[in-house]
Amino acid sequence: MVKTKKNYIGKKFGSRTVIKQVEDYVTPGGKHQAKFLARCDCGIVSTGKIRYFKLYATCMRCAGKNRIKHVVSPGDKFGELTVEKDKYTSKKINRRKGTVRCCCSCGNITYVSPKDLLDGRRTGCKFCSKDKRIGANCYNWKGGRFKTKSGYVYVKIHGHPNLNSGGYIAEHRVVMEKHIGRYLTKKEIVHHINGIKDDNRLENLELWTRDHSDGQRVSDLTEFAIKHLTLYKPELLNEKALRDFESLNQEANVV
Repeated sequence: MVKTKKNYIGKKFGSRTVIKQVEDYVTPGGKHQAKFLARCDCGIVSTGKIRYFKLYATCMRCAGKNRIKHVVSPGDKFGELTVEKDKYTSKKINRRKGTVRCCCSCGNITYVSPKDLLDGRRTGCKFCSKDKRIGANCYNWKGGRFKTKSGYVYVKIHGHPNLNSGGYIAEHRVVMEKHIGRYLTKKEIVHHINGIKDDNRLENLELWTRDHSDGQRVSDLTEFAIKHLTLYKPELLNEKALRDFESLNQEANVV
């Protein structure tokens, strides 16, 4: 037998007590390792290395008794779901093993893990609980706000027409939209005056536009000016200016 540096006889690891050293364990390479016999408090005797006893402080039977069981019974209600069967025993569909059969209030049948029911993660079928899991109602909700690598802050707003594929929009654009009372166009950009991209105070933002006319004729420039006045300063326009603009367009077409 291999001699160990410490005497482990009588030493206790959890509920196991080392009784004696037994025949060595021989590895496939021919190396001998010390092997011991230990008795659990429940009376079961097992063999193994000291490292095994340190890692598993109880025998398999005691570990099974102390295991947390997620128990649900037929008739239990969890939100819109009602448990019909407490276990699924079909051997044809392995992915449903460990789940319980539930009936939703809408009539759909779904199979849910008991742990998800007890933790409140599932309160309905995938059709009924889809809207309830959006935003702050989602168990994985982290505030709906994050900062990109480039320094811009994005926020989650449901129902906005200019959201990206993830459902987020730049916060500085939202602040400007609330200030002017409308949605920004694709050719409008919001500039940070002090250059700090996450400083989205209104006094630090300027509205810029990349829209410009293609021609240099007077009629083109006038049309461009009236278009922007209508969008940004409609109070500066009057009926006379519009009539002059229409007459100028007619003269240009005749020429």
